[in-house]
Amino acid sequence: MTDSPSSHTRDSSQQSPTSSNNQSIIAQQLTYSGPLPPSAEMEKYERISPGAADRILAMAEKEQAHRHEQEEKENAVNSHIAESNIRSQDASISEIKRGQWMAYSLGLIFLGITKQRVKHRPVGR
Repeated sequence: MTDSPSSHTRDSSQQSPTSSNNQSIIAQQLTYSGPLPPSAEMEKYERISPGAADRILAMAEKEQAHRHEQEEKENAVNSHIAESNIRSQDASISEIKRGQWMAYSLGLIFLGITKQRVKHRPVGR
């Protein structure tokens, strides 16, 4: 087994009924998560292809730098959207306040007009 997070080994032995020779089929499946394989696997890659470990590390570093760049862009866009939403809410609040002041002003005007009409109304009516 290796130091990978999960390793599956399947061993199936088959024996022919007419011969006493044992045949073994061994299959191994390695799975791991993350940008880098386990150190034992890295050593195997390096033995097979010198410089492979350095290329794998460089690839992981490049991928991480790209991921960070994308996250920074996404954060900038989200920040811009949040600022835009705040400005929009501020504008809505200003419109509401303006409407309330207009309604208050119109109310006072109508109240004044009504008071003047009542004051100057003929007494006999």
